[in-house]
Amino acid sequence: MRLVFAGASNLVIRTVQQLNEQTRHDIIIIENDAALIDTLNDQLNAAFIQGDASLPSILKEANPTSCDFFFASTDRDESNMIAALTAKALGYKRVVVIIKEESYEPICQELGLEEIIIPLRTVRRDIINIIDGERERHLSDYIRADLRLFSFRVSSDTEAQSMADLGFPKDTKPIVVYDDRDTPRALSEEMMIQPGDEVVFLTHKSSLKTLENKLSRK
Repeated sequence: MRLVFAGASNLVIRTVQQLNEQTRHDIIIIENDAALIDTLNDQLNAAFIQGDASLPSILKEANPTSCDFFFASTDRDESNMIAALTAKALGYKRVVVIIKEESYEPICQELGLEEIIIPLRTVRRDIINIIDGERERHLSDYIRADLRLFSFRVSSDTEAQSMADLGFPKDTKPIVVYDDRDTPRALSEEMMIQPGDEVVFLTHKSSLKTLENKLSRK
């Protein structure tokens, strides 16, 4: 895959280091700080573009239509939102925006930024699970062979639809649905998926590309 990260934040550096160890991807990091790029050149297996990731002229240098993912991942939420909107306008296939402030989430959804990562929310869940004694085993202990987890958030401008109407591959099964307040809902074939819901599936790795293509058309 060809991956583009906006900003060489600590999160991006750690993520790219792990990607370098585990998989083979073409990775591009857009960073404004020339000195930081010089430092990271020897540490990461990645190409660098110097400049502001919110500027169309800079994002075009990564050849948007050839990239599989664009991650708006600087240390500033506002910069990430602008960079993500610019990336979508330029034709990046999938755009993921990372935000610290949860109150920005509905704004991102209104702007059409549907793939959102909120790190603090994940940390909060982990803390609560530890307090509740629910982390005796890691999720990876249960996901074996060629199975993968996949999730997507339903756009706020779509109509409610049933689980059966989503029409996902046969080897793809929903395992949980979260509403816009992160409250899990019971699963059934007849249940209605509402705008803003996040649906988490268990699927075979061979179906991931089909899922990505299907969701990119929604």
